Amino acid sequence: MARATIDYLSYQNLGTRTIPALAHVSLTADNLGDAVTFTADYTVGLGSDGDPLIGKLDYLNVTLGHATVAVGDTLLFDGVSGALPSEKNHLVVNGAGAVRVATSADAGYQYASKNIVVGVDSATRTVAVLF
Repeated sequence: MARATIDYLSYQNLGTRTIPALAHVSLTADNLGDAVTFTADYTVGLGSDGDPLIGKLDYLNVTLGHATVAVGDTLLFDGVSGALPSEKNHLVVNGAGAVRVATSADAGYQYASKNIVVGVDSATRTVAVLF
């Protein structure tokens, strides 16, 4: 289970797998729940548009520079308004904490097959992803 205080606990975190990482210096508490990628060795951040989707920022300690990333099995992400994916699409990060459909021009395209969209709620721009 994700490392969390009791007021942060939610059903989204139950049963997820997490990995520890260093936090990119640009991450803040506002980025909790954002789509992240590796930005350097052992370091996660928002990355650039088209980078591989690694997981969802689950825990952040800005003072120590530590983070935890939820990596599956099914996670919910914000989608890019006006460009929401469809079921069975593969995703990359958009560099601003959301996800978008992977194209062959993306740096993370070769890794995008590791995830698949299982559902989209266009009203809330929520994308359910299976890793």
